[in-house]
Amino acid sequence: MATENNYLTKKIKTEKEIELAISNLANKLNIEFKNKTVVFLIIMKGGIYLGLDLAKKCKFDLMFDFVFSSSYYLNKKLNKPKIYYKKTISLLNQEVIIIDDLIDSGETIKKIIKKIRNEKPNSISIAALYNKKDSTFLPLIKKYLCFSEKPPGFLLGYGLDYDEKYRNLNYLGIIKSNDTKE
Repeated sequence: MATENNYLTKKIKTEKEIELAISNLANKLNIEFKNKTVVFLIIMKGGIYLGLDLAKKCKFDLMFDFVFSSSYYLNKKLNKPKIYYKKTISLLNQEVIIIDDLIDSGETIKKIIKKIRNEKPNSISIAALYNKKDSTFLPLIKKYLCFSEKPPGFLLGYGLDYDEKYRNLNYLGIIKSNDTKE
């Protein structure tokens, strides 16, 4: 298992806190999407953790599709995120929830929304652990967040990685900033 090594400054959310936040989020979704079928469009790789744990607690019918995205290469932020999406199900008239670990710059989400709007889904919303953007980001898109406060730094754990490592930590921590760019 990945260990914190020298990168972790401190834990900010425990496994129990994450589990409770996901349960609360699932309760909201269960009310909002009762008797509907929803497509979880999971952004890989980080969104898989939230997507699968959230799906286990959802009481409505679910379908899954996946988008591969990268905003970083060799720990350097790319000017434009790379999106790889080969749909496996139709999004026409579907309720779509884009699942990601973190809304960071928002560029990845914007590109994905632009791409899937062409398929004419009934609705598009976003679910994530955190949103680094302010509340005016994509004002017409509903956002479901596990944690409402802005994250206090560069995160790792629970799907969030540093150099493709540490995703499998069962908590969220803040990474030391001397090696990373936010």
